[in-house]
Amino acid sequence: MRYSIMDTTDYVPADECGTEMTNTEGNSTPSGSFNPSWISHPNNGHAQILSVISCVITASATVFGIIMWKKTGYLSILAYGLENLIDFLSTLIILWRFFPPKSVDSVDVKSSIDALLAKEKRASVGVSLVMLLLGIQIVIISLVRFKKGSMLFSYDIFDEITFYAALPSILLFGGLTMMKLHYANKLNSAALRKDGFCSAAGTILSLGIILEKIVSDMDQNIWYLDPLIAFIVGLACLFIGARAILLKNRELPLLSLEWWTQSVEDLVEDLPEPAQTVPV
Repeated sequence: MRYSIMDTTDYVPADECGTEMTNTEGNSTPSGSFNPSWISHPNNGHAQILSVISCVITASATVFGIIMWKKTGYLSILAYGLENLIDFLSTLIILWRFFPPKSVDSVDVKSSIDALLAKEKRASVGVSLVMLLLGIQIVIISLVRFKKGSMLFSYDIFDEITFYAALPSILLFGGLTMMKLHYANKLNSAALRKDGFCSAAGTILSLGIILEKIVSDMDQNIWYLDPLIAFIVGLACLFIGARAILLKNRELPLLSLEWWTQSVEDLVEDLPEPAQTVPV
């Protein structure tokens, strides 16, 4: 029995599909303006590079966060590391989504586009599951933080470590968020858009750490700012993930191993007819 993954996905019209692979032709930029193709007209290759960069950053932040938690015992640092671990898993899914299968002829633009579109739904559902997991993790850690109150500072190096971890993270993850959301709009990828939300969660969590440090320096009793921000972020991730799985994709056989392991070649056969047409 073969399942279709295309039932609930809105795809671009046939005259726009070709832009996902080659959308730089026929576009000119004003002389002297900074508008490279990877910003104005990104393609799948650019999305692959962005995903690789994101994997490297999130993997590094994961290792750093867990090591610092072992040394300091501060749960915000642990949440920082775990959030990046889950963000790393999300980016791996996106990396898979934008790489055509080996069985697809790379010279045949039409077959490459169809194969990538066929992978989009599974990638989108996969990232939704990751976001659900991310929301659960953030909510649990924030609730533990609320319960223990301000008794989570283990060493005097907390402030310095937190600041130097969170400040560059705001810049890095903020930049990744903007690029992922921009690419998601250009490439019409719901999966990449959700991955951008994961990076946005990391940006906000890092900002919460910075804000708590600033506020707690003024008043030690305001220890709850960071866990409060984390709790809200966790609820938002839970909502986005649950909405995508329970509402938008409730008719899909998500518990079926066959649905997850169905070959891309079979999925291409289930694509709607407009997506099978590539303009000359």
